[in-house]
Amino acid sequence: MHRYGAVFALGDMALSVGYILGPLVGTTLYSHLGFDHAMSVYAGVVLVTTPVVWFLKGREPESAALLHGSERKPDDDGSHEVLFDEDYVK
Repeated sequence: MHRYGAVFALGDMALSVGYILGPLVGTTLYSHLGFDHAMSVYAGVVLVTTPVVWFLKGREPESAALLHGSERKPDDDGSHEVLFDEDYVK
């Protein structure tokens, strides 16, 4: 269960850093480049990060099953059965 706390804390920290850096970087870009160019930079950042997020979203984390105390094992037909594994329960 400590992995969930670490992941949650990392996401919360990233959100907090975004709240701090977003307005600072945004106002700097706006004052130096103007609104149109600042929005172009923002669009570029979104276009670059979107494929990364889709790639990471499409993957199923290996630790997700461990987090809930179960292990996913593929069946012969390709489906997955969730089995309880007592080794991961603490």
